[in-house]
Amino acid sequence: MVNLYGYQPPEKFLWQGRHDGPEALRLHEVVHCTDVQFGLALPKHAIVLIGFASDEGVKRNLGRPGAADGPLAWRKALANLPVPEGLTRPIFDAGDITCLENDLEQAQAALGLLVALVLEQGGFPFVCGGGHEVAWGQFLGIAEKGFDRGLGIVNLDAHYDLRPVLEGNKGTSGTTFSQMLDHQNAKGFPFYYACAGIQPQGNTIALHQKARTLDVLVIPAEEIDHAPHLLEPFIDLAQHLYFTICLDVFNSAFAPGVSAPQVLGITPTQALPLIRKMAGTGKLFACNIAELSPSYDRDQMTARLAAALTLEILRLLPSN
Repeated sequence: MVNLYGYQPPEKFLWQGRHDGPEALRLHEVVHCTDVQFGLALPKHAIVLIGFASDEGVKRNLGRPGAADGPLAWRKALANLPVPEGLTRPIFDAGDITCLENDLEQAQAALGLLVALVLEQGGFPFVCGGGHEVAWGQFLGIAEKGFDRGLGIVNLDAHYDLRPVLEGNKGTSGTTFSQMLDHQNAKGFPFYYACAGIQPQGNTIALHQKARTLDVLVIPAEEIDHAPHLLEPFIDLAQHLYFTICLDVFNSAFAPGVSAPQVLGITPTQALPLIRKMAGTGKLFACNIAELSPSYDRDQMTARLAAALTLEILRLLPSN
């Protein structure tokens, strides 16, 4: 038995939709639900979907809550999408880690354990939050399995999320990459961080200065069209890549259902070349999508966007 704090097994009833025959499969027809409490046995190169039902980090960051419901909306939006050509890896839904009684740190630790289990078996953990605190929880599993050495971290986001942790060493949705920085410094590893989609009005002068001091590769939102080219040297130097997408990088016309909507954000079409670049590198081994907040969504627009981006990444992953 595997005992994980706040663990909720996957709900098979969420994976339902149209049936158009064996030659026209939809995602709900190929996803396997697995309750990791009874152990995890994955076939080679499996994709494992995990939810992180938390907005405690958003609350601590004084943002508007609601992202704890993100994983549910994400699965519902994924379920009826057609299986695209190129998606050959088996897909598993491993359920959710839920933040209970505001204990974000224990929830993040549990997520790290689950991610480590997936990585140990050669799986690809794809996590949906929840606030952007999901990225630190996933990182804990990455570090547990030794992928923090030679790691390149790429964040598609309007914000650096390099804020200092709160009193008592408590993190928020805005401290994720500061926590990664502290971890890498403690291990003697370089902090190799790129952030694309940065909005000037979304970050203080101090945060811009901190990013410069840390030699963060910064790609402002207005330069997002050049991101694939600008990232090439970064990708070449990394041994392996961890990719995180915060949905508030997108213009609020396309992504209203986020914790911090962006009126000057980028469009999904602008982001696709960067996303495709990351998925096709052969170095990407873990990914997440953060800040899906369904209570602020319109016509499931943001959930559908999260699902479409997920499928775009999964179809472009190398088959081995």
